[in-house]
Amino acid sequence: EGYFVILSADGNENLSASKRGFCPVESDTIHAFSRDHDGSILTLVNTCGLVDILKLQHKHDSYPATYIRGRNRIDGIFVSYQIVHAVLRSGLTPFHTFFHSDHRAAYVDFSASLLFGSNTYELMKQKGRGLQLKDPRVVDAYIQALFDQLEYHKVI
Repeated sequence: EGYFVILSADGNENLSASKRGFCPVESDTIHAFSRDHDGSILTLVNTCGLVDILKLQHKHDSYPATYIRGRNRIDGIFVSYQIVHAVLRSGLTPFHTFFHSDHRAAYVDFSASLLFGSNTYELMKQKGRGLQLKDPRVVDAYIQALFDQLEYHKVI
């Protein structure tokens, strides 16, 4: 209670299929071993009440294959229905766009203020502070600062 799910999955099954099972959680049988569960990602998604965000935002009859040697969308992003309102956009990238892979990248972009209840802080970009080893004055100053810190923290 009080937690919401964002599930990004390489399901290795057709995630665009219309057939979705349902496995009642209230049964006496341990849920994972229930005969009502067919073992599919779609049954898990349906039983947990998750929303296929790609399918919701991109109402196509057919999706592009997400595996380079496949014909179906086997990768997906599923979210709890309580946070669907925070989704700004989602999609699939072409193969080999950001990294060499045999899968398309799937992405979802959330509004931080809607998802977390407030804006998040922007991360500061790190400044390049490389040690200039060719200038002996810089090296000497670094060594002195290093020893000062080691003495201050009682390391030496």
